[in-house]
Amino acid sequence: MPTAQEPGREVRWITENAEMDLDDKARLYLAASVAQVDNVFQLTRRFLSALERPIDTASGRWQQVWYGYAPYNPDMVRKYLDVFRAVNNFIHTGVDGATPAMRLGFASKPLDYADLLWPGEKIPVPKRTRRKGRALKL
Repeated sequence: MPTAQEPGREVRWITENAEMDLDDKARLYLAASVAQVDNVFQLTRRFLSALERPIDTASGRWQQVWYGYAPYNPDMVRKYLDVFRAVNNFIHTGVDGATPAMRLGFASKPLDYADLLWPGEKIPVPKRTRRKGRALKL
């Protein structure tokens, strides 16, 4: 059934499963939605300014938009999305306190950012450098 969030929703059964009974098929039809995908797209646009929707310019009558935060190198988008996917799946928890990776059994606890940046290693401590210049005479 179409909803307010998905008014034009249509569902098509593509792969037949002979072992599935009619009640299970009906349950799958009723649960079919793109809401989770839409939520990930919304989170991606919210957290990554490079993927933000364009902004109308002050001279909007010319139908001009400003892509001010868009990256010049499209390869950066792939890198941004790789980092976002790892953070979303392994660090950010839901209302139940679990990450998507925990719900699927890939992780036993939420990870820290350090676990993603330096997996299995200690966090590197930057070397101390001496200040250059003349010593102060007191």
